[in-house]
Amino acid sequence: MTDGGLGIALFSPFDSHRYFFPWTPIVVSPIGLRGFFSQWGLEVMISEVIYVWVPLLICLFAFRMIIRKFYRHAPITTVPDK
Repeated sequence: MTDGGLGIALFSPFDSHRYFFPWTPIVVSPIGLRGFFSQWGLEVMISEVIYVWVPLLICLFAFRMIIRKFYRHAPITTVPDK
């Protein structure tokens, strides 16, 4: 989902065609430290936070809430002493 690169060789080695996602919101990262610590690098970090990390954290939070809801009322099983 980046706006650069050669695309993904999804069916490699059977097909050499490279595929792109139609929506490319993530800015491609610059190569090298000088480029990374610039305005371009800052735009990359912001786009990755918005389009990768925030949705990931939302999904993890939702998954945790679902697990808590279903396992809150589960019976507690104990192993009897021998």
